[in-house]
Amino acid sequence: MRSGQYQRKVVGTASAGSTTTSQAAQKNAETLFETRLVAEIRQIENRTRTEIDEKKEELRQLVGNSYRDLIESADKIVDMKNTCCAVVGHVEEMQAGFAQLHSRAQNFVTQHAQNSGRTQSEIDRDSRRKLYAAGSRVKYLVDTPEKIWGCLDDFAFLKGTERYLRAGEVHEILTASPSEEKENDAISRTD
Repeated sequence: MRSGQYQRKVVGTASAGSTTTSQAAQKNAETLFETRLVAEIRQIENRTRTEIDEKKEELRQLVGNSYRDLIESADKIVDMKNTCCAVVGHVEEMQAGFAQLHSRAQNFVTQHAQNSGRTQSEIDRDSRRKLYAAGSRVKYLVDTPEKIWGCLDDFAFLKGTERYLRAGEVHEILTASPSEEKENDAISRTD
């Protein structure tokens, strides 16, 4: 019972507070009309309307900017997703390429061992030499973009072009089929 009476009092107080505010505004308006001229009241009204319009425009811009920021963030997230998917695809391609390179190297070693009557240590030494040659060629290709940019920064265009052409040859050597490897061995010995 007591809680019901308490709630009625609180509700009565809240409604009394809002009526008091509206009554105070009414009294302010009445005081304004009693103390000011009609022209002054119109100026105050115009100022108040202008302030209200400015506040409305500020609110619209604030909401609009937040919406634009949200859309921009969403676009950036989609771009990041697409970039990540592309990177994953490239990594998978590299893994497949390394697996293919490894199987080709194994096939070459086994064929070469069967065709020649060499000892296992000679075959291991030869395969290490070929692995080192392939690794140094890959490093050459990896370092090429940085070297070319350095040449461009130093205005050494001819040197940069030579590096680019040599990188193309090295790439051809690395991607050559096993039948072309004999020719490439001859080329690599002249390097």
